[in-house]
Amino acid sequence: MSEKPIDRLEAALLNFVERVTDGKNATSETEIAVLPEVAKVLVLIKIFNS
Repeated sequence: MSEKPIDRLEAALLNFVERVTDGKNATSETEIAVLPEVAKVLVLIKIFNS
């Protein structure tokens, strides 16, 4: 079974969160500022993709 686009989006968002919060890479203020919105999208994906 092939991966659905919503699964790829979820994986990309999770990778973004991991990269921004890992403390190893330089992170811009903009990336930090969008984390709450990314979290909201991830929650919605989980709710509607269940």
